Amino acid sequence: MVKQGHVGNPELLATLFISQSMLFFYSLPTVLVQKAATGAWLLNVFVNTTGILLFLPLYFLLKRFPGLSIIEIAAEVLGKVAGLAVSATMSLFFLYSFVTFTRAYAIATITTLFNRTPVNAVLAVTVITCGIVAYLGLEALTRTTLIFVPFIAFGSALTLFLALEKSDWSGVYPLLGVPLSQHFLAAVNLAPIVNLTLFIGVFSPYLRHGKGSLNLVFWAIAGAGILTTFTEIVIEVMFPYPGIKLLPYPLYQVVRMVHIGPFLQRLEALFVLDAGVTSLLYNAMYLLAAVLAMSQGLKLVDWRPLIFPMGILGFSLATLLYSGSDLAKWGYSWTSSLIYLLISSGLPLFIYLVSIFRGKRGGQGGQQDY
Repeated sequence: MVKQGHVGNPELLATLFISQSMLFFYSLPTVLVQKAATGAWLLNVFVNTTGILLFLPLYFLLKRFPGLSIIEIAAEVLGKVAGLAVSATMSLFFLYSFVTFTRAYAIATITTLFNRTPVNAVLAVTVITCGIVAYLGLEALTRTTLIFVPFIAFGSALTLFLALEKSDWSGVYPLLGVPLSQHFLAAVNLAPIVNLTLFIGVFSPYLRHGKGSLNLVFWAIAGAGILTTFTEIVIEVMFPYPGIKLLPYPLYQVVRMVHIGPFLQRLEALFVLDAGVTSLLYNAMYLLAAVLAMSQGLKLVDWRPLIFPMGILGFSLATLLYSGSDLAKWGYSWTSSLIYLLISSGLPLFIYLVSIFRGKRGGQGGQQDY
């Protein structure tokens, strides 16, 4: 039997930190400014608050069936056929996330750091790396994340505090930027995309502390929200509105403007560590989630044979995408938000309501081997 191992609270917190902050290395700060002008920092607060609310259906479902994944819960509540359909739906959803974020990462990499590198070469390296990490399993992934998070946090904090030397605080005025009604509407648009915690539904059988780990998700979202809000404020005071609307990767531009002497003149190396490692771990997490969702539905003993076909499929689909700007527009569109909302919150809510109606409730499930 192939064992995944367990995920402790420190590893889970590190993984959630990665998932909640990754988009800030790329185009999300600009999208927030486009929707809320100088009030982008406040919009980020609303987005994370809404994200906490969107996690509630999955939270209550997993609390009602401790020790089981959402795939196993669906099979118990809806039947085996419906459970398999949920498994396929979630696996495709995670694969969709893996494809879009992998392509976005590749485009951002060649745009900012490696201008002469073919995009397919970056895609190939990314998919191969994510496949290796997924092959090693969930415990290896989360422990690797835990090791890198202090370096990522230090690099980000150092960059942000050094950048404040060149700040112009008029960039955050007026504080609201746009009316509150527009903030609330934009928060509903962005929250399903930014707060990607659905993977907890697949990883739940492997959480060492069970219900306590689920409670940690709320604190992780709140903590990441505080960090990203501070990041948004620094970006706004570095590039006052409306100029920031023209920057595709504003945090990278912040890094390029920081000079700390003749020995360490630029901090791009820290950005490579922060953005590169974060993206690779993030994408590997979604590839593994896609594989585990399918293996749980098929009740496979070993999930690893699915990694190669999933990786090849992901690479092939990623090469079909082309324009980075079009990909960003689609990624933050209402259509994309609706897809994320229906699957990440609507599906758990539906299963939860059916379980109440049918009087289904789980006991303490055991560790499953996949």
